[in-house]
Amino acid sequence: MMALRESADEVRRVKFGGAPTRWVIVIGWLIWISGLVWAQPASETPRSIRVVMDNNYPPYVLATPDGNLEGILIDQWRAWEKVTGIKVEIHAMDWADALRRMRAGEFDVIDTIFETAERRAYFDYTRPYAKIEVPIFFHKEISGITNLASLRGFPVGAKTGDHALDLLKADGTVTVVPFHNYESIVEAAKQHRVNVFVIDEPPAVYFLNKFGIAGEFRQSPPINVGQFHRAVRKGRTELLRTVEAGFAAIGEAELKRIDEKWAGRVVRRGFSGLLLVVLLLVLAGCLSLIARNRRLGQSMRDKTAALRESEQRFRALFEQAPLGIAEGEVASARFVHVNQRFADILGYTVEELLKLTFKDFTHPDDLPKDLAQFEKVVTGEQRTFSMEKRYIRKDGAVIWVNLFVSSLGPPGERPERCMAVVEDITERKRAEERFRRLVESNVQGVIFWNRQGRITEANDAFLALVGYTREELMAGLIDWAEMTPPEYRQGDVRALDEIAVRGFCTPYEKAYIRKDGTTVPILLGGASFEDKPDEGVSFVIDITQRKKAEAEVHRLNASLEARVAKRTAELQLANDEQRRSRAVFVNLFESLPGPYLVLTPELIIVTASDAYLKATMTTRAGIIGRPLFEVFPDNPADPQGDGVANLRASLTRVLETNAPDTMAIQKYDVRRPDGTFEERYWSPINSPVFSAERRLEFIVHRVEDVTDFVRQKALAPGTLTRANAREHLMEAEIYRSAQQLQQANARLHDANRELESFSYSVSHDLRAPLRAIDGFAQIVIEDFGPALPDEGQRYLKNIGLAAQKMGALIDDLLRFSRLGRLPLARTEIDMDRLVREVVDDLADQRQGRPLELKIAALAPCTGDRVTLKQVWINLLSNALKFTARRAPAVIEIGCTQENAGHVYFIRDNGAGFDMRYASKLFGVFQRQHRAEDYEGTGVGLAIVQRVVHRHGGRVWAEAAVDQGATFYFTLGGTETPS
Repeated sequence: MMALRESADEVRRVKFGGAPTRWVIVIGWLIWISGLVWAQPASETPRSIRVVMDNNYPPYVLATPDGNLEGILIDQWRAWEKVTGIKVEIHAMDWADALRRMRAGEFDVIDTIFETAERRAYFDYTRPYAKIEVPIFFHKEISGITNLASLRGFPVGAKTGDHALDLLKADGTVTVVPFHNYESIVEAAKQHRVNVFVIDEPPAVYFLNKFGIAGEFRQSPPINVGQFHRAVRKGRTELLRTVEAGFAAIGEAELKRIDEKWAGRVVRRGFSGLLLVVLLLVLAGCLSLIARNRRLGQSMRDKTAALRESEQRFRALFEQAPLGIAEGEVASARFVHVNQRFADILGYTVEELLKLTFKDFTHPDDLPKDLAQFEKVVTGEQRTFSMEKRYIRKDGAVIWVNLFVSSLGPPGERPERCMAVVEDITERKRAEERFRRLVESNVQGVIFWNRQGRITEANDAFLALVGYTREELMAGLIDWAEMTPPEYRQGDVRALDEIAVRGFCTPYEKAYIRKDGTTVPILLGGASFEDKPDEGVSFVIDITQRKKAEAEVHRLNASLEARVAKRTAELQLANDEQRRSRAVFVNLFESLPGPYLVLTPELIIVTASDAYLKATMTTRAGIIGRPLFEVFPDNPADPQGDGVANLRASLTRVLETNAPDTMAIQKYDVRRPDGTFEERYWSPINSPVFSAERRLEFIVHRVEDVTDFVRQKALAPGTLTRANAREHLMEAEIYRSAQQLQQANARLHDANRELESFSYSVSHDLRAPLRAIDGFAQIVIEDFGPALPDEGQRYLKNIGLAAQKMGALIDDLLRFSRLGRLPLARTEIDMDRLVREVVDDLADQRQGRPLELKIAALAPCTGDRVTLKQVWINLLSNALKFTARRAPAVIEIGCTQENAGHVYFIRDNGAGFDMRYASKLFGVFQRQHRAEDYEGTGVGLAIVQRVVHRHGGRVWAEAAVDQGATFYFTLGGTETPS
């Protein structure tokens, strides 16, 4: 504080001189100010100004705990505000940010600034108002620090943006540890994270006392003496005059009051008080001398023990240091002591190194420079030197080291010994070489930058990208901040903040303004240097082509979405028309006057006419979807009943010959709703219905109830005349009904042909846009994939997968529809062999999983081998899929004998399902689990049911959630599960 008050008094003496002169100058300043007021237009005097300064420079400016600003400069600017009538808006922040934002034009005036040659290019300055000395502060246990040269080898703390930092960097040999403000530097010194720092004297004194460590540090003579100025941006002359005139108008008494407020006054004591103090000091000195003599002997003994302990600690530090350390004789250049790390770096033993000199393993190309530096240490010209050089290891390998050599003799004298500290930097040099090759390869732009916006170095790829020449770069004409469009500057701020915290930033997109005024989109990533956090390196990638690709992808997506939407609407209309046509056809069929029943090739009831339902005493809901012979069994009370066998034989002939089959009059009793059977006689005709590809789609079972006719045949002879008449009438009716049936079959045939043609057209039209979607997605991924962001690539892959999935759904649906039209080639089948073929075919699905597969003996059967193999493939694939999360998975395949028939089954311990939804299990596209949990299209079990029904059998399942499932099926019989 005393130094501060003296510097302030000195500046005031320069300003005002003696008292008479002071008043003359004050009057002159008032006349000059009034002249400015009358001479300048009123519009040139600002109503307010924005002032920025360091936020932590006591006692000039400091922040209170509640965030308010106070200090000498705050009070002076408030006084300036009063005498000028101009509103002052004061901002305080880290000095580096203050300089950067002042250069960017965010403020009118910057305070607490030193004038330097570099800054004169940007600012105009007021006259100085305070002299600031900048010494080196170092821990009291360190000696020999007098100037910048003596700092080599020490980590030195300095403030970012400070002029002292420029001095240290200009020296080039000092290791700088940057901090954002003076307080953090002193706090780090208290924690011994730095023991040497260079900061301005006023805040140093303040913070050293604040942290209670003023007695632990010493200071060198000033390495720089600066002066505080206030400054404006270059060319703002009128504002500069206004600032100077305002401070000149502040009275000396007010300035003195402000100084005394923050620096305090000298406390003066009377003579008697001083004498008393002197006497007390003399008395205390005498007493202390007596005690000191007694402690002296003990102190010498303690210091001897401490010295011995210190030597032991030094020896342990020497031997265990992570760096190589060696002590050598100057005259012979031989080593006296080396630690183990030094020996490890060179690949020698300690004993071998003690017989060598540094010349024996120094690389020949580096030896002249090394000897020149060593000679300066030998002659006493300099005490230390450091350099990067190469050593040749014992095994012949060349390594890079960072060498620091220090004299162990008194300053200015020829030393007898010197100390060398060696750090292996081979990996760092290799990394630097790889980075240099990357920069020089010009594969992508690389720049070196600082926080002030300057680009200090760049490769040719970057210069070509922004359109500047290397001469313009060397002239300092490329500024990354000025090249950045306003809309991207906030992204730069976030990146710099991230670099300050993490040392690097996440790559982000922005743009640069090229020399010709055009903009180029880029991807930018950067990192700061560990020893220079305000400087760093960045890669710059031109993403123009990627942006074009993204735009093209968006255009293609929009086009595809429009086409899919259009086609979807067309398909919806077609589906609506198909449903309407089907409804019309069904209504027409159901309202036919004759008894008709429509069957699938598997003999499953599809629909029936109202006349058929009435004749058989059934309901449409009670029979549709059920097997024919389950609904219409033989009368168990009639031992001679053969209706099922005869009808099955007729239907089989239709399936085998694809031709109509007319049955003889057949006794086939009908089950009443109460369960009893009623005697009935029928005249059946079974006719095939084909698709457009001539595949059998349905069988129409047309009957006539001839019960009355048969009964009349059995009447007595006396009634034959009437019966004969009725017989003729019935035969005529049967003929007429047969004609109607033939016409209905023709209409049904035409409708089915149109339905098949429509299905083929829909499937073909769906496949074309799906192939286009999938194809375009693959083209974009292959041609533009590397330029797309990860999210864009993911979207395209999802488009392709969705198209492929929809194609699979269409294929499965067509496969399902065609399955019923394929003729069955019935042969004797070895079911054991068939199942083992299926197991071998699915080997890929079983590989790499813990699986127990149990296959019992399976009874042979008669059927179509191709379709039955598909049944086992679908059932076993399902079992493998739904046991994927079991360890081990257990799958059992077997066969049981029930009701004079065989029941085949496959059982697993997989996910199972809820039996409440078992009725939907075999429907097309019906799923019991989410698609994201288990893949599939929902058609496999529907195919199983169709094949089994075509064989005259039945399929069903039993399961519980998370307890596995069992699927059963039978072939060719009326057997039902027990």
